[in-house]
Amino acid sequence: YEQWLKEKWPFWKETTRVNATEAWRLYCEERWADRRIGTITRAEVQAWISDIIASAGASSVSRPYQTMLGICRMAVRDRLILDNPCENVELPKLPRCKSRRVYLPISRLLAFADECSRGKHLGAERRALVLTLGFCGLRWGEAAALKARDLDFGRG
Repeated sequence: YEQWLKEKWPFWKETTRVNATEAWRLYCEERWADRRIGTITRAEVQAWISDIIASAGASSVSRPYQTMLGICRMAVRDRLILDNPCENVELPKLPRCKSRRVYLPISRLLAFADECSRGKHLGAERRALVLTLGFCGLRWGEAAALKARDLDFGRG
């Protein structure tokens, strides 16, 4: 684990670092820290996954599994083991949870845009942005990348 963490650490943002170390501490360390990697079997990994599901729920499997998968992939890469015991195990299927989208009625969108235009700086630009987002359905990243040349006023 320490070798894998040292290798990955420089490439991760702080939240990924915290998530990886917590996944190891909470779900992996007790089970795997004192084991030689070559003695871990696919059946043991599958049983471990089942234990996580039973104690913490299916949604808790992903991070610890990804941690062990990464450690074992590194061991295969470094030729410490021939096969990855984390490959081909059954993982829980998580239901896709689509969040319900809520749209403002046009009157409320216009009122919101008008309120945004009262800002000290860039009032007209804020109003235009709110209306563009509201009427065109752009996501923030799409709107942030939008350039004047992307607009075709002739075609509406």
